[in-house]
Amino acid sequence: MALNAATIAFEITDTVSSVIVPFSKFIPLVAEVTNILDQIVELYHSAEHNKRICGALIDRVSAAEAAVRNLKIRRDQNKSFFNQKNLILLQRLVNNINQIKKFVGEVSQLKGLSKYVQAKSIEKNFKELCRDFDSNVATLNFAITVDSRNQAENDKKALRQDIDDLGKYLDEIGGGITDINKHVAVAVTQLNVINSTMEQLVANNNTKSQDKIDNLFHEERLKINDYEESHETRGNKVRKWIDGKTCEQVSFKCVADEKDNEEYKNSVKNQVTILKKLKDCDSILKFYGLTCDGEKWYLVTEWAELGNLREYYSTYDFDVKKKLRFAVDIARGLNFLRAIEIIHRDIRAENILITANETAKITNFKSSRSFAQETRKQCATQEAVRYLAPEMLGQRTVKYTTKCEVYSFGILLWEIAEEKTPYEKYNDILKITDLVVKQKYREPFSLGSGLPKKYQEVAKEGFI
Repeated sequence: MALNAATIAFEITDTVSSVIVPFSKFIPLVAEVTNILDQIVELYHSAEHNKRICGALIDRVSAAEAAVRNLKIRRDQNKSFFNQKNLILLQRLVNNINQIKKFVGEVSQLKGLSKYVQAKSIEKNFKELCRDFDSNVATLNFAITVDSRNQAENDKKALRQDIDDLGKYLDEIGGGITDINKHVAVAVTQLNVINSTMEQLVANNNTKSQDKIDNLFHEERLKINDYEESHETRGNKVRKWIDGKTCEQVSFKCVADEKDNEEYKNSVKNQVTILKKLKDCDSILKFYGLTCDGEKWYLVTEWAELGNLREYYSTYDFDVKKKLRFAVDIARGLNFLRAIEIIHRDIRAENILITANETAKITNFKSSRSFAQETRKQCATQEAVRYLAPEMLGQRTVKYTTKCEVYSFGILLWEIAEEKTPYEKYNDILKITDLVVKQKYREPFSLGSGLPKKYQEVAKEGFI
């Protein structure tokens, strides 16, 4: 009996599929599954959002990793598994797990959430990944014990709770992170792209890279003749000027002069390019750009009429309502920086300025770094040491991370409540370091602060 072409093709394919493949070809895929799982677990531990959804995906990947590892351990009993067909199917599973890792990385951090504009998009992608995973595992005949009905219910519960929590967060966060529709603002997405591009070009560390930066982010210098100098100053570095066109009060601060080399000036210029883009957050001082007077470069920013936070509470009435409002202002500013992957690195009272309408704004970004550059050791000056996390005081090799920033914020919350300089009795770096690191001492809240218990709990969570 004659065989038709389809039958012949099927038999050839079936024969090829059953051809035994050396186990050595499976080893890289087995190792990759374990490696990806480790990366997903790391993402899970640092997740800021959608942790239940991420956990549901980890459960699946963990089960698959255990099954794959068991194949490796008992390969002599599973020789028939190692064929061409299963090699292709296992590669497909690895691809699926890689997609799961990408999804977890995006939905667990605010910066990645902008891709999923609506909650239904998160749900749709989650279900597709689960469906593909379950299909791949079933095709490979992995002995993974899963109560499908219970798993489906757990998935549904995780989705509902995480999406509800995310919705509440986006409703309340404000500070320029969300738009009027409570979606992650376009500005946040754009800033992440700009920051990432700038970081990559700066890492190349050559003249051509700087030329590319200048071409990509061409910034016109402000004309100094458009401003009129006043006699009002802040310390010996900052002076108030008036914009002749708008009559707006601005601040001039000298950031470079003839003594500075080209590399430093390029660094200043690149940082100001990013700082100008932070204008969408009302809790960060507005940066207008650079202007020059001969060899002197001035950074032009919004003028803060009421001075810094410490000057404010030492001069003006500072009731509970204002304290809570300032705390929220600073938190929103830090959240905005977190969303665009910038760590300030020097959160303290002197770097919080108060505008004429009594808004607290974060300033002084000279030490700031993107998350990818968090390895630099923070310098412990006499003032900075009061806010530095214990790990930064105790060891020279520890990275400065967002946890360190949260610690500084916790200390600042205490200062707002008590209207006192942290550890004000001590003016010695070594003594403060000993108190914080060895004695684990933290300034206590007084009984008469008048602030809600929850406020104190948030502060203590930060600096304990």
